[in-house]
Amino acid sequence: MEVFCTHDDVKEVLSRGETKSSVVVSGDLQMDLRIIDEAEHGSALVYFTGSKDHNISLRNRAIDRDWKLNEYGLFDVSEVDDTDNSQRAGERIASETEKRVYNALDLTWIPPELREDTGEINAAATGELPDLVELDDVRGDLQLHTDYSDGSHSVREMAEAAVDRELEYILVTDHGPHTPIPSTLDAESFDEQRGDIEVVNDDLDITILQGIEAEITSDGLELPEEWYEHCDLVVAGMHSTPSDPTEQVISTFEDFPIDIFAHPTNRLINERRPLDLDTKTVMEAAAAENVAIEINAQPERLDLDWASVKEYRDTVEYVICTDAHTTGELEFMHLGVSQARRGWCEANNILNTRSLDDLLSFFDS
Repeated sequence: MEVFCTHDDVKEVLSRGETKSSVVVSGDLQMDLRIIDEAEHGSALVYFTGSKDHNISLRNRAIDRDWKLNEYGLFDVSEVDDTDNSQRAGERIASETEKRVYNALDLTWIPPELREDTGEINAAATGELPDLVELDDVRGDLQLHTDYSDGSHSVREMAEAAVDRELEYILVTDHGPHTPIPSTLDAESFDEQRGDIEVVNDDLDITILQGIEAEITSDGLELPEEWYEHCDLVVAGMHSTPSDPTEQVISTFEDFPIDIFAHPTNRLINERRPLDLDTKTVMEAAAAENVAIEINAQPERLDLDWASVKEYRDTVEYVICTDAHTTGELEFMHLGVSQARRGWCEANNILNTRSLDDLLSFFDS
Protein backbone atom coordinates (compact mmCIF):
# COMPACT_ATOMS: atom_id res chain seq x y z
CA MET A 1 0.00 0.00 0.00
CA GLU A 2 2.93 2.31 0.66
CA VAL A 3 4.30 1.78 -2.86
CA PHE A 4 0.84 2.17 -4.41
CA CYS A 5 -0.14 5.36 -2.58
CA THR A 6 3.23 7.10 -2.99
CA HIS A 7 3.77 6.28 -6.68
CA ASP A 8 5.04 9.24 -8.73
CA ASP A 9 1.89 9.19 -10.89
CA VAL A 10 -0.53 9.53 -7.96
CA LYS A 11 -2.21 12.94 -7.87
CA GLU A 12 -4.53 12.30 -4.93
CA VAL A 13 -5.02 9.58 -2.33
CA LEU A 14 -8.76 9.08 -1.81
CA SER A 15 -8.46 6.43 0.89
CA ARG A 16 -5.79 4.21 2.38
CA GLY A 17 -6.14 1.11 4.50
CA GLU A 18 -4.51 -2.24 5.17
CA THR A 19 -6.50 -4.11 2.50
CA LYS A 20 -7.98 -1.37 0.28
CA SER A 21 -6.71 1.92 -1.08
CA SER A 22 -7.95 4.27 -3.81
CA VAL A 23 -5.95 6.89 -5.67
CA VAL A 24 -6.34 9.26 -8.62
CA VAL A 25 -3.59 9.19 -11.25
CA SER A 26 -2.87 11.29 -14.34
CA GLY A 27 -5.78 11.52 -16.72
CA ASP A 28 -8.04 11.70 -13.65
CA LEU A 29 -8.38 7.92 -13.56
CA GLN A 30 -9.26 6.35 -10.24
CA MET A 31 -7.36 3.20 -9.38
CA ASP A 32 -8.17 0.84 -6.53
CA LEU A 33 -5.91 -1.76 -4.94
CA ARG A 34 -7.32 -4.67 -2.98
CA ILE A 35 -5.33 -7.20 -0.97
CA ILE A 36 -7.21 -10.46 -0.60
CA ASP A 37 -6.79 -13.95 0.80
CA GLU A 38 -5.30 -16.37 -1.70
CA ALA A 39 -8.26 -18.71 -1.19
CA GLU A 40 -10.60 -15.95 -2.45
CA HIS A 41 -8.51 -14.88 -5.42
CA GLY A 42 -10.79 -16.33 -8.12
CA SER A 43 -14.05 -14.91 -6.80
CA ALA A 44 -12.42 -11.51 -6.31
CA LEU A 45 -11.20 -11.50 -9.92
CA VAL A 46 -14.68 -12.36 -11.17
CA TYR A 47 -16.26 -9.68 -9.01
CA PHE A 48 -13.89 -6.85 -9.94
CA THR A 49 -13.30 -7.74 -13.59
CA GLY A 50 -16.87 -8.02 -14.82
CA SER A 51 -19.10 -5.06 -15.53
CA LYS A 52 -21.89 -4.29 -13.10
CA ASP A 53 -24.48 -5.92 -15.38
CA HIS A 54 -22.37 -9.04 -15.82
CA ASN A 55 -22.01 -9.36 -12.06
CA ILE A 56 -25.74 -8.86 -11.48
CA SER A 57 -26.53 -11.65 -13.94
CA LEU A 58 -24.07 -13.96 -12.20
CA ARG A 59 -25.48 -13.11 -8.78
CA ASN A 60 -29.01 -13.75 -10.01
CA ARG A 61 -27.87 -17.12 -11.34
CA ALA A 62 -26.54 -17.90 -7.87
CA ILE A 63 -29.73 -16.68 -6.16
CA ASP A 64 -31.78 -19.05 -8.33
CA ARG A 65 -29.83 -21.89 -6.67
CA ASP A 66 -30.27 -20.44 -3.17
CA TRP A 67 -26.62 -19.41 -3.22
CA LYS A 68 -24.78 -16.10 -2.77
CA LEU A 69 -21.94 -14.71 -4.89
CA ASN A 70 -19.64 -11.88 -3.84
CA GLU A 71 -15.92 -11.06 -3.96
CA TYR A 72 -15.28 -13.50 -1.12
CA GLY A 73 -16.72 -16.53 -2.84
CA LEU A 74 -19.75 -18.48 -3.95
CA PHE A 75 -21.71 -19.71 -0.90
CA ASP A 76 -24.65 -22.02 -0.29
CA VAL A 77 -26.90 -19.96 2.00
CA SER A 78 -29.89 -22.30 1.99
CA GLU A 79 -29.31 -23.12 5.67
CA VAL A 80 -28.26 -19.63 6.75
CA ASP A 81 -30.47 -17.64 9.11
CA ASP A 82 -31.98 -14.61 7.41
CA THR A 83 -30.50 -12.38 10.08
CA ASP A 84 -26.91 -13.43 9.26
CA ASN A 85 -25.71 -10.80 6.79
CA SER A 86 -21.99 -11.50 7.01
CA GLN A 87 -20.16 -11.59 3.70
CA ARG A 88 -18.84 -15.12 4.21
CA ALA A 89 -22.04 -16.65 5.65
CA GLY A 90 -22.91 -20.13 4.38
CA GLU A 91 -20.98 -23.07 3.01
CA ARG A 92 -18.28 -22.04 0.57
CA ILE A 93 -18.76 -23.71 -2.82
CA ALA A 94 -16.01 -22.06 -4.89
CA SER A 95 -13.60 -19.13 -4.67
CA GLU A 96 -9.99 -20.13 -5.37
CA THR A 97 -10.11 -19.76 -9.16
CA GLU A 98 -12.37 -18.03 -11.65
CA LYS A 99 -12.91 -21.31 -13.48
CA ARG A 100 -14.27 -22.98 -10.34
CA VAL A 101 -16.70 -20.12 -9.74
CA TYR A 102 -18.04 -20.20 -13.30
CA ASN A 103 -18.14 -24.00 -13.43
CA ALA A 104 -20.11 -24.14 -10.18
CA LEU A 105 -22.69 -21.93 -11.88
CA ASP A 106 -22.78 -24.37 -14.84
CA LEU A 107 -20.85 -21.99 -17.06
CA THR A 108 -17.61 -22.36 -18.95
CA TRP A 109 -14.94 -19.83 -18.02
CA ILE A 110 -15.75 -16.48 -19.63
CA PRO A 111 -12.78 -14.42 -20.91
CA PRO A 112 -12.57 -11.08 -19.07
CA GLU A 113 -13.06 -9.04 -22.27
CA LEU A 114 -16.55 -10.53 -22.74
CA ARG A 115 -17.91 -9.77 -19.28
CA GLU A 116 -20.36 -7.06 -20.35
CA ASP A 117 -23.71 -8.91 -20.13
CA THR A 118 -24.17 -8.86 -23.88
CA GLY A 119 -24.94 -12.55 -24.31
CA GLU A 120 -21.79 -14.11 -22.91
CA ILE A 121 -23.55 -15.85 -20.01
CA ASN A 122 -26.01 -17.68 -22.26
CA ALA A 123 -23.16 -18.54 -24.61
CA ALA A 124 -21.12 -19.92 -21.71
CA ALA A 125 -24.10 -21.97 -20.54
CA THR A 126 -24.53 -23.56 -23.98
CA GLY A 127 -20.84 -23.94 -24.88
CA GLU A 128 -21.04 -21.35 -27.65
CA LEU A 129 -18.47 -18.76 -26.56
CA PRO A 130 -16.30 -17.52 -29.45
CA ASP A 131 -12.72 -18.70 -29.88
CA LEU A 132 -11.29 -15.21 -29.48
CA VAL A 133 -8.47 -13.86 -31.60
CA GLU A 134 -5.05 -13.89 -29.94
CA LEU A 135 -2.09 -11.54 -30.32
CA ASP A 136 -0.04 -14.38 -31.82
CA ASP A 137 -2.65 -14.75 -34.58
CA VAL A 138 -1.74 -11.35 -36.04
CA ARG A 139 0.75 -11.71 -38.88
CA GLY A 140 1.10 -8.15 -40.11
CA ASP A 141 0.51 -4.47 -39.34
CA LEU A 142 -1.38 -2.51 -41.99
CA GLN A 143 -0.93 1.05 -40.79
CA LEU A 144 2.31 2.62 -39.62
CA HIS A 145 4.13 5.87 -40.29
CA THR A 146 7.74 6.80 -40.94
CA ASP A 147 9.80 9.97 -41.07
CA TYR A 148 8.51 10.52 -44.60
CA SER A 149 5.52 12.19 -42.92
CA ASP A 150 4.90 12.52 -39.17
CA GLY A 151 6.66 9.38 -37.94
CA SER A 152 9.87 9.45 -35.90
CA HIS A 153 11.77 6.57 -37.52
CA SER A 154 12.90 5.48 -40.97
CA VAL A 155 11.42 2.74 -43.10
CA ARG A 156 14.33 0.49 -42.15
CA GLU A 157 13.95 1.17 -38.43
CA MET A 158 10.23 0.47 -38.48
CA ALA A 159 10.79 -2.71 -40.50
CA GLU A 160 13.53 -3.94 -38.16
CA ALA A 161 11.24 -3.33 -35.17
CA ALA A 162 8.50 -5.30 -36.93
CA VAL A 163 10.93 -8.17 -37.53
CA ASP A 164 11.76 -8.12 -33.82
CA ARG A 165 8.02 -8.61 -33.18
CA GLU A 166 7.98 -11.54 -35.61
CA LEU A 167 5.60 -9.90 -38.07
CA GLU A 168 5.52 -11.25 -41.61
CA TYR A 169 4.50 -8.03 -43.38
CA ILE A 170 3.87 -4.34 -42.78
CA LEU A 171 2.15 -1.61 -44.77
CA VAL A 172 3.82 1.81 -44.67
CA THR A 173 1.06 4.42 -44.75
CA ASP A 174 2.48 7.89 -44.52
CA HIS A 175 0.04 10.76 -44.84
CA GLY A 176 -0.89 12.05 -48.25
CA PRO A 177 -1.80 15.56 -49.39
CA HIS A 178 -4.58 17.53 -47.68
CA THR A 179 -4.10 15.84 -44.32
CA PRO A 180 -4.15 18.61 -41.68
CA ILE A 181 -0.61 17.97 -40.37
CA PRO A 182 2.63 19.84 -41.11
CA SER A 183 4.45 17.03 -42.98
CA THR A 184 2.86 14.99 -45.77
CA LEU A 185 4.06 13.09 -48.83
CA ASP A 186 4.52 14.84 -52.15
CA ALA A 187 5.32 13.26 -55.51
CA GLU A 188 9.09 13.38 -54.94
CA SER A 189 9.03 11.89 -51.43
CA PHE A 190 6.47 9.25 -52.47
CA ASP A 191 8.82 8.03 -55.22
CA GLU A 192 11.83 8.22 -52.91
CA GLN A 193 10.02 6.14 -50.31
CA ARG A 194 9.20 3.46 -52.89
CA GLY A 195 12.90 3.09 -53.66
CA ASP A 196 13.73 3.00 -49.97
CA ILE A 197 11.19 0.21 -49.42
CA GLU A 198 12.67 -1.83 -52.28
CA VAL A 199 16.15 -1.64 -50.74
CA VAL A 200 14.98 -2.61 -47.25
CA ASN A 201 12.84 -5.44 -48.65
CA ASP A 202 16.00 -6.96 -50.14
CA ASP A 203 17.77 -6.82 -46.78
CA LEU A 204 15.21 -8.02 -44.25
CA ASP A 205 13.11 -11.14 -43.72
CA ILE A 206 9.80 -9.29 -43.90
CA THR A 207 7.62 -7.95 -46.71
CA ILE A 208 7.21 -4.18 -46.69
CA LEU A 209 4.26 -2.88 -48.66
CA GLN A 210 3.89 0.71 -49.75
CA GLY A 211 0.57 2.31 -49.02
CA ILE A 212 -0.69 5.69 -47.98
CA GLU A 213 -3.10 7.14 -45.48
CA ALA A 214 -5.16 9.31 -47.78
CA GLU A 215 -7.38 12.06 -46.45
CA ILE A 216 -11.11 11.85 -47.19
CA THR A 217 -12.12 15.34 -48.29
CA SER A 218 -15.28 16.82 -49.73
CA ASP A 219 -13.85 15.85 -53.14
CA GLY A 220 -12.93 12.32 -52.12
CA LEU A 221 -9.26 11.29 -52.25
CA GLU A 222 -7.28 14.03 -53.93
CA LEU A 223 -4.27 11.92 -54.92
CA PRO A 224 -2.28 11.83 -58.16
CA GLU A 225 -3.70 9.07 -60.33
CA GLU A 226 -0.38 7.21 -60.59
CA TRP A 227 -0.17 6.85 -56.81
CA TYR A 228 -3.01 4.35 -56.85
CA GLU A 229 -1.03 2.17 -59.25
CA HIS A 230 2.05 2.17 -57.02
CA CYS A 231 0.24 1.61 -53.70
CA ASP A 232 -0.11 -1.99 -52.65
CA LEU A 233 -3.07 -0.96 -50.49
CA VAL A 234 -4.82 2.36 -49.96
CA VAL A 235 -5.81 3.35 -46.44
CA ALA A 236 -8.20 6.29 -46.12
CA GLY A 237 -9.22 8.23 -43.05
CA MET A 238 -10.81 11.47 -41.97
CA HIS A 239 -9.16 14.01 -39.68
CA SER A 240 -11.73 16.78 -40.04
CA THR A 241 -15.32 17.18 -38.86
CA PRO A 242 -17.60 17.78 -41.87
CA SER A 243 -21.30 18.49 -41.44
CA ASP A 244 -22.29 15.23 -43.16
CA PRO A 245 -19.45 12.74 -42.68
CA THR A 246 -21.63 9.76 -43.59
CA GLU A 247 -22.31 10.96 -47.11
CA GLN A 248 -18.69 12.03 -47.57
CA VAL A 249 -17.36 8.65 -46.49
CA ILE A 250 -19.83 6.60 -48.55
CA SER A 251 -19.31 8.61 -51.75
CA THR A 252 -15.54 8.19 -51.34
CA PHE A 253 -15.95 4.43 -50.89
CA GLU A 254 -17.94 4.30 -54.10
CA ASP A 255 -15.73 6.55 -56.24
CA PHE A 256 -12.16 5.72 -55.15
CA PRO A 257 -10.07 2.55 -54.77
CA ILE A 258 -9.99 2.32 -50.97
CA ASP A 259 -8.91 -0.87 -49.22
CA ILE A 260 -9.02 0.09 -45.54
CA PHE A 261 -11.04 2.71 -43.66
CA ALA A 262 -8.83 3.95 -40.83
CA HIS A 263 -10.03 4.88 -37.30
CA PRO A 264 -13.61 5.16 -38.58
CA THR A 265 -15.07 7.60 -36.04
CA ASN A 266 -11.88 9.68 -35.63
CA ARG A 267 -12.42 9.87 -31.88
CA LEU A 268 -9.75 10.76 -29.34
CA ILE A 269 -10.84 9.43 -25.96
CA ASN A 270 -11.57 12.24 -23.46
CA GLU A 271 -10.34 14.76 -26.04
CA ARG A 272 -12.38 14.66 -29.26
CA ARG A 273 -15.87 13.32 -29.77
CA PRO A 274 -16.43 10.73 -32.51
CA LEU A 275 -17.80 11.75 -35.88
CA ASP A 276 -21.57 11.79 -36.15
CA LEU A 277 -21.64 8.81 -38.51
CA ASP A 278 -24.58 6.63 -39.45
CA THR A 279 -22.48 3.61 -38.55
CA LYS A 280 -24.87 1.02 -39.97
CA THR A 281 -24.99 2.72 -43.35
CA VAL A 282 -21.21 3.15 -43.45
CA MET A 283 -20.62 -0.50 -42.57
CA GLU A 284 -23.03 -1.70 -45.23
CA ALA A 285 -21.31 0.52 -47.80
CA ALA A 286 -17.90 -0.78 -46.74
CA ALA A 287 -19.08 -4.36 -47.18
CA ALA A 288 -20.51 -3.59 -50.61
CA GLU A 289 -17.27 -1.93 -51.76
CA ASN A 290 -14.91 -4.52 -50.21
CA VAL A 291 -13.44 -1.96 -47.78
CA ALA A 292 -12.01 -3.39 -44.56
CA ILE A 293 -12.61 -1.53 -41.31
CA GLU A 294 -9.70 -0.74 -39.05
CA ILE A 295 -9.60 -1.41 -35.33
CA ASN A 296 -7.02 1.19 -34.38
CA ALA A 297 -4.79 0.15 -31.48
CA GLN A 298 -3.63 3.62 -30.45
CA PRO A 299 -4.67 3.91 -26.77
CA GLU A 300 -6.25 7.32 -27.26
CA ARG A 301 -8.28 6.02 -30.21
CA LEU A 302 -9.31 2.36 -29.79
CA ASP A 303 -11.48 3.07 -32.79
CA LEU A 304 -13.75 1.27 -33.78
CA ASP A 305 -15.30 1.07 -30.29
CA TRP A 306 -15.83 -2.47 -29.03
CA ALA A 307 -19.64 -2.40 -29.08
CA SER A 308 -19.63 -1.49 -32.78
CA VAL A 309 -16.94 -4.10 -33.46
CA LYS A 310 -19.29 -6.72 -32.05
CA GLU A 311 -22.38 -5.40 -33.82
CA TYR A 312 -20.84 -5.41 -37.29
CA ARG A 313 -18.40 -8.34 -37.12
CA ASP A 314 -20.63 -10.37 -39.44
CA THR A 315 -21.08 -7.44 -41.85
CA VAL A 316 -17.52 -6.27 -42.55
CA GLU A 317 -13.96 -7.54 -42.41
CA TYR A 318 -11.65 -5.99 -39.83
CA VAL A 319 -7.95 -5.28 -39.68
CA ILE A 320 -6.10 -4.46 -36.45
CA CYS A 321 -3.41 -1.80 -36.89
CA THR A 322 -1.11 0.03 -34.50
CA ASP A 323 -1.03 3.30 -36.47
CA ALA A 324 2.49 3.42 -35.05
CA HIS A 325 4.48 6.64 -35.41
CA THR A 326 7.51 5.23 -33.54
CA THR A 327 9.10 1.80 -33.27
CA GLY A 328 7.86 1.54 -29.69
CA GLU A 329 4.24 2.08 -30.70
CA LEU A 330 4.29 -1.21 -32.59
CA GLU A 331 3.79 -2.66 -29.10
CA PHE A 332 0.24 -1.24 -29.13
CA MET A 333 -0.98 -4.18 -31.21
CA HIS A 334 -2.15 -6.01 -28.07
CA LEU A 335 -4.53 -3.13 -27.31
CA GLY A 336 -6.18 -3.49 -30.70
CA VAL A 337 -6.41 -7.24 -30.21
CA SER A 338 -8.09 -6.65 -26.83
CA GLN A 339 -10.58 -4.31 -28.51
CA ALA A 340 -11.34 -6.99 -31.10
CA ARG A 341 -11.75 -9.59 -28.36
CA ARG A 342 -14.20 -7.34 -26.53
CA GLY A 343 -16.10 -7.28 -29.82
CA TRP A 344 -16.28 -11.12 -29.86
CA CYS A 345 -13.90 -11.38 -32.83
CA GLU A 346 -12.29 -14.66 -33.77
CA ALA A 347 -9.16 -14.88 -35.90
CA ASN A 348 -11.26 -15.32 -39.05
CA ASN A 349 -12.84 -11.89 -38.44
CA ILE A 350 -9.42 -10.20 -38.75
CA LEU A 351 -7.84 -10.01 -42.20
CA ASN A 352 -4.27 -9.51 -41.01
CA THR A 353 -4.28 -12.89 -39.31
CA ARG A 354 -4.06 -14.28 -42.84
CA SER A 355 -0.95 -14.93 -44.90
CA LEU A 356 0.09 -12.06 -47.13
CA ASP A 357 -1.09 -13.88 -50.27
CA ASP A 358 -4.52 -14.51 -48.76
CA LEU A 359 -4.73 -10.92 -47.53
CA LEU A 360 -3.95 -9.43 -50.92
CA SER A 361 -6.32 -11.90 -52.60
CA PHE A 362 -9.16 -10.52 -50.48
CA PHE A 363 -8.51 -6.97 -51.64
CA ASP A 364 -7.88 -8.02 -55.25
CA SER A 365 -11.33 -9.61 -55.28
